[in-house]
Amino acid sequence: MFRERNEAKLRTIEGNKTGRYDLGFCDRTQHNDFVAEIRMVREIAFPTWVEMDQAIAAAPDSSNAGDVEVLLEWWPDIDDSMLRDRGVLDGSEDNMRRRSRGQTTSSKTPRPSVFESGRAWLATARPRRLVLTVGVWMFMALLAWCVISIVFGVTRIASVTVLLQSVLPIAFVPVWIIGVIAAWQRRWVTAMLAVALAIAHVALLAPAIGSASVPNWAAKAPTLTVFSANLWDQNPVPQAAAKRVLASTADVLILVEVSPAMRSALNAAGLNTKFPHQLLAAPARSGDTDGVYSRLPFERHSIIADWGNELPMVRIARAHATIDIVGLHVDGALHGRLRWKGEIRGLIPLVKGSTAPLALIGDFNATRWNPPLRDLLNLGLHDAHEDRGLGLSNSWPVRDGLLGVVTPLMRLDHALVNSGVAVRAVRDIEIPGDDHLAFETTLALRCC
Repeated sequence: MFRERNEAKLRTIEGNKTGRYDLGFCDRTQHNDFVAEIRMVREIAFPTWVEMDQAIAAAPDSSNAGDVEVLLEWWPDIDDSMLRDRGVLDGSEDNMRRRSRGQTTSSKTPRPSVFESGRAWLATARPRRLVLTVGVWMFMALLAWCVISIVFGVTRIASVTVLLQSVLPIAFVPVWIIGVIAAWQRRWVTAMLAVALAIAHVALLAPAIGSASVPNWAAKAPTLTVFSANLWDQNPVPQAAAKRVLASTADVLILVEVSPAMRSALNAAGLNTKFPHQLLAAPARSGDTDGVYSRLPFERHSIIADWGNELPMVRIARAHATIDIVGLHVDGALHGRLRWKGEIRGLIPLVKGSTAPLALIGDFNATRWNPPLRDLLNLGLHDAHEDRGLGLSNSWPVRDGLLGVVTPLMRLDHALVNSGVAVRAVRDIEIPGDDHLAFETTLALRCC
């Protein structure tokens, strides 16, 4: 009786809607499920759903048939596309069913409007795939730009270009994963681009991988140990940092970004007694200083003017050999790209004109993949960390920053030496409260 009353009602409502919906309720449970599912779309389909609730409550009785009759009177007000989005319809305007029954009734459907088609498209997984695809291609485009900028020596848009160059070892790692997934899904264009970028990754990393053999002459050559640290002018624990610095047994200290508080802490810890020979650049407006501190006397010393920056340069004798040491603290590219390039490339005449063993040591604010530092290395200089198999190690940032939460991301601190110097050893050192890793290197000096 229940089924017959429903079918009769269907044949009399809205003419062209007759028989459009295959209710087919055969028991109270399915009917109750249907009512609950209709109510899920009340916010969209029934702006006056409160009135419908009142109509259902006012039905002659609470039987299934009475509820369905009231629902069917309201049915023409329902937007079919809204019901389909909610899962009440099975994807066709002319079919409605309970999903649990797994049955549909087919009939010719009118062509959906542009709005309805757009809504249906947005309800699928395609937008997510599209966003992912666009994101992957944008990421690979950035990496391609990174490769081009390194090859052609471009540093414009420093906040993007220089940063990408600096984190090249890490930034390119996802390309390998993208290539594998793209090949598995047979997306050959994406896979081929990923492979090309992976090859570029390996080619650019190659100079920093491995180690150089220590030359035979270095076995009997005199040595000099140099300790280098950027002590960070905002170091919150200068006393602890000073204690760690002066615990070093190095012959020479290269200390940059030494704040007045740090200087006081170093003096209190015995800096002037242990390292009496000192050459300092003029203090910055903040009072920070960069300098060279030595246990050994200077044979020669001078301050080099480099794009408004002052670099202390000293010559130290060790046995029958001498070495020229330049303490460096280059301004960052984000503070001024042209000045950053100028300070690093301003060292080229010094390197070309040097005939004695030479070491450029300090905070370069650049990695070997930044064109200015690469140009310096191409003059025949060697990086101490690379010579000892630590070319992929990093020194910044150590703390106080989202980027440094897990690990340092790039090596900004270097010891670059010419052919008159061999690197016997190098190790990184953590300084309390510092945002850079310090390092200590032992250099063998070639006798004339």
